[in-house]
Amino acid sequence: MAKDCTNFINPACPSLGTFVIDLRNTGFVIQAGATWTLTVDSPKKIDYTNFTEGNQVVHGRCGGSCGGCNKNGLYVEINEALQPDIESAVFPVCTV
Repeated sequence: MAKDCTNFINPACPSLGTFVIDLRNTGFVIQAGATWTLTVDSPKKIDYTNFTEGNQVVHGRCGGSCGGCNKNGLYVEINEALQPDIESAVFPVCTV
């Protein structure tokens, strides 16, 4: 979710909430045709969503008047051609 609280008393402050989803180096992509919807908090608009890097990165901006936007479900797909090499894996180490 991206959300903001614009100073709606002063329309000269048209800020919108922004978001970035970055799935690079994971082997996952955001499903083609993904969309966002406005939240119920009286948002003004979805300004843009921009998919790059073969649907692995999406940038968006939305909101206004304490509103925002949500993804209509978050659907990711595996793209085997983009999976990282197993040698790049880092094994977790517990420290106490």
